[in-house]
Amino acid sequence: IMNLKAVKGRFIMLNLFYSDKLMTLLKDFSNLTGIPITIYDESFTQVTYTHIPSFCSFIDKTSALAEQCNRCNTKALERCKKTKKTYIYRCHLGIIEVVMPVIKDSQIIGYIMMGQVLDIKDNGDVLDNIMQKLKNYFDMPFIKKQIKNINTMNVSRIYSAVSLMETFTEYIVSKGYINAHSLDFIDNLNQYIDENISLKITVESLCD
Repeated sequence: IMNLKAVKGRFIMLNLFYSDKLMTLLKDFSNLTGIPITIYDESFTQVTYTHIPSFCSFIDKTSALAEQCNRCNTKALERCKKTKKTYIYRCHLGIIEVVMPVIKDSQIIGYIMMGQVLDIKDNGDVLDNIMQKLKNYFDMPFIKKQIKNINTMNVSRIYSAVSLMETFTEYIVSKGYINAHSLDFIDNLNQYIDENISLKITVESLCD
């Protein structure tokens, strides 16, 4: 799948692509574990995801909260990039999330993020922290209802899911279900257009 984004008025490919087979496998994993999966490219741009949890959906409706989540995600991705290791952490609200690198030929080509999950033993301080940080945006009954929608499991099951995803990540890379684009072609194409913008550029000339 060619993923395009606009950069300085031009479209370039994100340097990560994935196959339909990968999405099927990710959705199967998510259905079994109840954990949403998101894929980012090496520049931390979101490429695809299995589904949006209801908790995230109502958080994203408030720009201030969405920005906090984005900052938290970026911080986790930056740490993962630095260590090249799986990072299990609690987000700014106290919800468990996981980010792991997708590595090919010793280079990070993307990231897989898992979450959101609560430890089955989470209560008191963790839930109070969530409610305190959201009380200025939503009423308490609504917040409590949304918290109940967050997937809950014991810690050992969380670590088992992480272990499986790490093995799964190695598998999808070896099978080529996820890979990095070579940007040389796009760079050369952009250079050709820039240098010949005053000429009549045709599809045939670009193909040549």
